[in-house]
Amino acid sequence: MSPPKAKQLLIWAILAACPSILMVADTSFLTENIAPHTHALGSATRVISAVIHYPF
Repeated sequence: MSPPKAKQLLIWAILAACPSILMVADTSFLTENIAPHTHALGSATRVISAVIHYPF
């Protein structure tokens, strides 16, 4: 049995790194907007205020 070629080693290294890369991407995505921004909170407050004060 011959030793693996450089191309095979590279493919296996990339495949082995995929789960870690996906986990870092997921963690980054899930934690990027934990606290609302001031302008986002302001618009949400205006919408809630409009709904509460809407004359039915």
